Amino acid sequence: MLSAASLLGQTMVTIHSEDFESGGGNLNGGNVSMTSFAVAVDPADAGNNVGAGNVGGGNAQWGAVNTTPTKIDLPSAVEPGTSTFTVSMRVFIPAGTTFATGVDGADRMGLILRWNGVQVGASAQYLGFDTFTTDTWQPFEVTGVIPAADSAGAAVTSVLPIISFNDRANDAADGIAAYIDDYKIEVSVS
Repeated sequence: MLSAASLLGQTMVTIHSEDFESGGGNLNGGNVSMTSFAVAVDPADAGNNVGAGNVGGGNAQWGAVNTTPTKIDLPSAVEPGTSTFTVSMRVFIPAGTTFATGVDGADRMGLILRWNGVQVGASAQYLGFDTFTTDTWQPFEVTGVIPAADSAGAAVTSVLPIISFNDRANDAADGIAAYIDDYKIEVSVS
């Protein structure tokens, strides 16, 4: 059992980050049902690079961007069941996106952490595209406690992070659905 002193002595450390300035090699096309994910010029500041996701063209309802490497080992000082996590990024939805709210609900974007790569029991949060203000960079963050065990009962030692795109009616036209920047995963360690 951890003491209050142990909890107070925890520090957040970054285990993965991507700002796209050096080429975007820390994120990839995920499940490749996306039309594309690439490094692009920041639509609000032409001096910076960002990631650009296009899920249009009717390839599939779901698109994903994964980290490289796909699974990230947690530092040995992480205490599953006690240590916390924060996954964050900034999101820019262009006004011309064809992601929308339809009969199936709002198309949406998600931040997902699959503990030990297991889908069931993942930490996830989705935001509908209609909750974002277009043409403005906005934060998207998920926080929580790293579970002691995954849904299969194994001790949590790694995480598979995913940025998810959900075109619910699979009707988005070809074009950038969202730009992302400053992606970061932090965990607390003793």
